Order: sequence, then structure tokens, then C-alpha cells
Amino acid sequence: MWYVPSFSTIRLLSVKALCAADFKVLFDKLGATCFEGEDPIFEAQSIKGSYIVDEAKAFVTDGGDDSEVRFDFDQNHHSDLKESAVELVHRRLGHTNFKDITKLANHSTGLKCGKRIVTVGRRACECCLAGKLKESFSKTTDSRRQQRGRRLHGDSSGILPISIRNYRYFLLVIDDASRACWVKLLKSKDTKEVFPALMEVIETVESETGDKVVEFRCDNAKGEFGPTFQAKLKSRGTAIEPCPAYKHAMNGVAEKYIDLIKIKMRSILYQAKLAKEFWCLAVEHSVWIKNRIPTAALPLVKAGGRLAIAVTPYEAWYERLPNFDRLWLCWLAT
Repeated sequence: MWYVPSFSTIRLLSVKALCAADFKVLFDKLGATCFEGEDPIFEAQSIKGSYIVDEAKAFVTDGGDDSEVRFDFDQNHHSDLKESAVELVHRRLGHTNFKDITKLANHSTGLKCGKRIVTVGRRACECCLAGKLKESFSKTTDSRRQQRGRRLHGDSSGILPISIRNYRYFLLVIDDASRACWVKLLKSKDTKEVFPALMEVIETVESETGDKVVEFRCDNAKGEFGPTFQAKLKSRGTAIEPCPAYKHAMNGVAEKYIDLIKIKMRSILYQAKLAKEFWCLAVEHSVWIKNRIPTAALPLVKAGGRLAIAVTPYEAWYERLPNFDRLWLCWLAT
């Protein structure tokens, strides 16, 4: 950093950095002058023991690149750096990148802009940074359950083509500890259809584990998981953990699993050369497969003898190895 034109109310100049870049700085009783070879670049006045750059003289050094020029000091501004024509175009074209602006200048009419000006010490375009900001979130569960069936994650898919069985959506429910998942096909996303489907999964989970489901994590969608749904779930003694509005990342387990199931569904339909209306069958088979393949969420440490160390959700849930004899029978049949 050679020169900081505005640092609160103090302008800073690094003589060491200038000398390292082959500039020369000459000090006398009146002030200081910076030279590039024999040419004076800027002057500074001596005021109360400090050298103040009061009116920097602009100098431009062409770096050999036709699209970029280095502009080191602004002539008439102490704290604000002068905006060049190309930066004005950059703003008015919705913060388009400078390379595209350079190309556009040669392939359009009415666009008048010179070479890009890069000022030493200039900060990045704040508007560009603001536009590129994205939410960052942890991809791990905040407090992972060690016991099967105690916490469930759930979410519904987006709208899909009408299937051969007249379904448009599917509900996916995932166990937090074992990552075992269940699917229920839906014709609508109304609470009157989503809640009974979830209760079928909960009854299955509770009958297989002998324990009560105490938590259900979902998003806060007003349709399927709205106030009516939450009231019904709380009435049976299950705490609901809805994520805040527009914070779907907090329901990341269910969101991720739905994406994975959809990927498998599309691959199966493409390989089988089936119409998209057969997605309901592909989704059910994708869930069957997902329960029987390794997941990075396992192995989970054994807790109280309830959950064995496993690498697949099927083994973690049923405490036995998955059997793929049915896959080979299908292969032999073909």
C-alpha cells in the first residue's frame, strides 16, 4: 500500500513502499516531493512535523494492457477517488464485469468509455460484493440424536407431473439418528392430506422402536406445515421445530434428501426410458435404494445399546445388514 487517501481523518503515505517500487522521495524544510525517475509525481507539505499530501498530481502509467491503466493518485480529491468513465458504465450496466464492458465497447454503438482505471488503495465495488453475497450455513445438525425414532425431519417435494396414480407430490420423512427415510405420495399439499400421511410414518416408527417420537423438524410452509398442522402435532405430544421464514437451510437434512431422491428418480426414468408420469414408482424405489447405501452421516456411535454402528441407514435402523437378493432376481429375469 503506497497511499491511503482517507483513513478516518488522516491520510497516510508509505515512503518505504514507494522506495521499494523504485520511486524516490526528497524531503526538505518545506515538504517532500516524490519522483519517478526525473519526473515529479506529487508533493507534500510539512505541517506540524507531518508531511501532508495536499494536492496530489495525477499520473498514469500504462501497464501494456489496453484494457487496464494504473491511476495512483487523484488530482482534486483528498478522501474520495475519482470515478472513471468505464466505472460509470459499469454502474449503469448493472455492475457488469469490466472484461465484458471492454468487449461491448467494440461491438456496440453509443457506449463511450475509456480504459479501466485501477487506483492503488481503491476498495472493491461494494455494490458488486452486496450482489454476490449468499447465505452461509452449517451443513451439520446442531444436536444429533443418538436414539432411533426420537427426532424426525420432514419436507414435501415441489409440484411434479400428474403420475399414473394421480399423485403430484411426495412427503419425505427422515430419522435423525439412523438417517432411515420413508416416503408417502400425495395428491395435494393440504394439511388434511399431509398430516395423516405423516401420522402413518410416525406410527410405523413408534411401533418398530417402542419409543415415542418427541420432535419433528420441518419448514414453516403455510400450506402443509402451517398453524393447523402444528396444532395437531402438538396435541399428540410431539414438539415441532419449524424453521424461520425464508430459512429453508435450517431444514437442511430433509431438503438434501429430497434433492438426492429426485436425482435418483430422474436417473432411473432416463435409464428405463419411461415417461415422466412414472415418477411415483421411481421415487419409491429411490427411497428403497437410499436406505440401503452408505451415507456420510454414519457410522453413528452406539448409545445405550439402541443403535449399532453401521454405514447404511437400513443397518442402523433394523440392526441387520441389507439384502440385495431382489436386485439379482430382477437382473436374472431380464
